[in-house]
Parts: sequence; structure tokens; C-alpha cells
Amino acid sequence: MKHLSLFRLFAIAVMLLTVLSCKKNKDSNNSGSSRNIKYEVSGNASGKLNIVYYNAQGSATTLTNVSLPWSKEITVENSAAYAGFTISAAGGGAGTAGQSVTAKLYAGGVVKKSQTATVDNNGYVQIGPLMHYF
Repeated sequence: MKHLSLFRLFAIAVMLLTVLSCKKNKDSNNSGSSRNIKYEVSGNASGKLNIVYYNAQGSATTLTNVSLPWSKEITVENSAAYAGFTISAAGGGAGTAGQSVTAKLYAGGVVKKSQTATVDNNGYVQIGPLMHYF
């Protein structure tokens, strides 16, 4: 349970620092009144993951004990400044050392961010935050 609380604090702090420290980039998916976002996590990790992602309203949503594969599609308003998510091992671990996890963030059907990480000897893995600015 302590890992979950630390994870939430870490994820929120990193996302806030990222949002505050980066300038906006223009996105070709900027027309219309909304944008299609897809979060995707895949790999061969056999354990459970915690995922924190920005939902359609721009708030952080935390999912715990998620198995692979996982994906979530949302539509955000054109006024949204960013989309993003982060992944880490759940309490029991993400799997066996050497297994992998890949996270992808799509905007308008195009991969904007991607990262792969390997589960360590302690069963831990961390990805992100993967952020895309519009």
C-alpha cells in the first residue's frame, strides 16, 4: 500500500513539473472541437501495473493492478493543452526480471510518444511520464 501512495505522489509531481516546465508545441491534430487520444500498454510482463492517465476532463485517473495488454481511447476538447500517462509496477511486482512493457501515446491515430522498459530483478518497472503537448 505504501508503494501505491508513493507512486501516486511521484506520478502527480512529475506530471505537474512536466506541464509547468515545458512550452506548448503545435499539433497538426488541432482542427475541430476535439482530439482523439489513445493510451496503449503492451508487452510480456506477467505481473500487475499501476497506470495514471489524464482523462477526457483533464484530470488524472489512477488504475491499479492492471494486466497487459491495456488500452484506453478518449476524446479531449480542442482547448486541452496536453495528454499523458505513466506506468509503474503494482504492489506484487510487474513480473519476472527481463520481461518488458511498452507504452504508446497516440494523438489523431499517430504515435506521438513511445517508451519500452524492462522489469528489474525486484519486479519493478517504470515508464514515463509520456506527455504530448498540443
